[in-house]
Amino acid sequence: MSVPTVSRLSVLCLFAILMATVAAPAAADVYRWVDDQGQVHFSDEPHDGAEPVDVGEPTVVDSLPTPQGADPKDDADGGGDDSDSGTGDGAAAQTQWRIAIAAPSDEATVRDNQGKLQLVLDVRPRLSEDQRILVLVDGSPYRQGPFTSTDITLSGLDRGAHELQALLRDDGGRVLARSATVTVYLHQASRLFRNR
Repeated sequence: MSVPTVSRLSVLCLFAILMATVAAPAAADVYRWVDDQGQVHFSDEPHDGAEPVDVGEPTVVDSLPTPQGADPKDDADGGGDDSDSGTGDGAAAQTQWRIAIAAPSDEATVRDNQGKLQLVLDVRPRLSEDQRILVLVDGSPYRQGPFTSTDITLSGLDRGAHELQALLRDDGGRVLARSATVTVYLHQASRLFRNR
């Protein structure tokens, strides 16, 4: 009985395909495009007419531990418990979750007459089905949410400076990680002064 031989080229091709499938999920590309109304959009999926955006390495800040016995009202939305109850999977409790605002960058100026702002978040490890993202605008929870996606559109914002922060929470409301606060300046056209 003869054993079929595998050519060296076949092994190299198989190895290259394997490496491409392993590396693909690690690369999180961000795309930017402008629609017919002049609205700027960001997404992690390609779109017709979209340009890739170089967001560089995200700013990652370790989450702060919550003091034992902290009042749950201290949480941003008044619900949930930041403390680890000690129940559940030990591996999940050991995971170091990180969340960062990848776009817009800190001190960015966004022009939108409808008060819309596109947030692109970087969550590591990847966002799972039992996790939610709470967005804080100027220290208060955004009126919509919590969100299950890392591509979030905020709308109805007033012109001016806004401080943005994202909280990663599990389905029980426990905060797993907090992003650094990012300041964004929202500009809108003035009816009185057309050039502003």
